[in-house]
Amino acid sequence: MNADAVVYLDSSTLVKLVVREPVSNALAGHLRERPSRVSCALARMEVVRAVGGHGQPSINRARHLLARISLLRLDDALLDEAAALTLADAAQIMGLTVIAPA
Repeated sequence: MNADAVVYLDSSTLVKLVVREPVSNALAGHLRERPSRVSCALARMEVVRAVGGHGQPSINRARHLLARISLLRLDDALLDEAAALTLADAAQIMGLTVIAPA
């Protein structure tokens, strides 16, 4: 795999980087060599809300994490285009590695 590839992180994956889960260390290790990371702007709400029950320190960590990755703004055209693609198509077209729960 090309270490320069962009890695898309969905909200549930980002939560694993904020709140310790069994896969958190392995995920963090995998990402060390993949500094180009992106998520959708919706993650700003989803991740903060998901970790909110773990207290203010988790919310602060979530906001810090979100500030360090590129967030794609969503509009109707982008959503319609994305809906027409399969995950494999999108990854191939955009050169992304997609990290999402199985």
